Amino acid sequence: MGALVIRASSRISLQMTEAMSAAAFSKRVRYNPNNVSDIHTPQKGVTMFRPMRRSKQQLPHEEALAILQEGSTGILALSGDDGYPYLVPLNYLYVVADGPEALGKVYFHSAKAGHKIDAIERDPKASFCVIADDTVLPDKYSTAYKSVIAFGTVHLIEGDLAHKALFDLGDKYNPHHEDRTLEEVNSAEDRCAMIEFTIEHLTGKESHSYRKQREQQE
Repeated sequence: MGALVIRASSRISLQMTEAMSAAAFSKRVRYNPNNVSDIHTPQKGVTMFRPMRRSKQQLPHEEALAILQEGSTGILALSGDDGYPYLVPLNYLYVVADGPEALGKVYFHSAKAGHKIDAIERDPKASFCVIADDTVLPDKYSTAYKSVIAFGTVHLIEGDLAHKALFDLGDKYNPHHEDRTLEEVNSAEDRCAMIEFTIEHLTGKESHSYRKQREQQE
């Protein structure tokens, strides 16, 4: 992939164009609570995701999205060598989808070869976790936390989309320096692989302590 020189002032940004509907947040769940076997034996062609067991701790849709938008590091989980799970912490770019039926995409950069690339090419299914807060409460033997987990599929992208994603990823972590970011992208993109994670299911969860605060405010 050659360096595509574009002026930062006219780049096509991968930013949010409209808000998502909360209906898409849980639309893809296909789970029958009266049939436990559904957890293990989904119908062919039907993607199934478990509902959150402690549903009172589930974050509102908008708050789960905000954690993805504002986070700096997440953990990507893939199917690694010999069936072992392979989890890798990564910087990322989250892009909200412009349609009401989608949950958005996450972009990562990587070397062009390695464990991560091999895992993606072998099995596209993945999950991604971002932790927004992790405050230990010693006297309560507990932790105050907020986090999100996304399930979906990953694949490698190339061309203009990869270039734009890499630019916006750099711009996220070093904003207001578009010329320098563009220079770095044009210099490094031939050595980078870009990964696109399409979210199919997303949930956010908060600790009991945060839940109690929310109830008091309500």
